[in-house]
Amino acid sequence: MTSLQTQYKFIHFKKKVEDKRKTSVWDCAANDNECLLGQVKWYSPWRQYCFLPEAFTVFHAGCLRDVAHFIQQLTEERKKVLAPGHGFNSERSQRAENGGRP
Repeated sequence: MTSLQTQYKFIHFKKKVEDKRKTSVWDCAANDNECLLGQVKWYSPWRQYCFLPEAFTVFHAGCLRDVAHFIQQLTEERKKVLAPGHGFNSERSQRAENGGRP
């Protein structure tokens, strides 16, 4: 497994330790004050990692790009771990990536 970039200009990600989960959960926090901004975790209905922001948080385009980059890294790592036919190549997974469209 390759190392993930977890530190960005204004935000960083820290892996939560959860014993019973099949997928990882990551806290996203502000660099300047460690304020929790949200979490990145597996969202089963869409079969992909998603960002779940805390209430009343505001993000500019640069931070959103960093969150998207982090999610892309997690997705690539998950694809490497899974054997073919375990979700990412399925028709259902393709529809989820296309917003529900075939």
